[in-house]
Amino acid sequence: MSSEVADDISTQTKHAKSPDQPTSFADGRYQVKRFLGEGGKKNVYLAHDGLLDRDIAFALIKSEGLDAISREPITLMERVLSRREILKA
Repeated sequence: MSSEVADDISTQTKHAKSPDQPTSFADGRYQVKRFLGEGGKKNVYLAHDGLLDRDIAFALIKSEGLDAISREPITLMERVLSRREILKA
């Protein structure tokens, strides 16, 4: 990514309105640096992965207000990802 593009993205995201910003995810592995933006289904944060020592974009799925049927794909994804973490251990 060119420095001009990175500067432009940085300028745009500094002015993004943050919802109640979490400080970390996954038991502290990902430390939130700042809120990047919001879409229809996700809030996106710039976070630092302490284990791999790198910055990442962390997308947090919005689940508030969903009924049981709408929540099913999210629950399925959580199960798949948790199994993946168990297999990595």
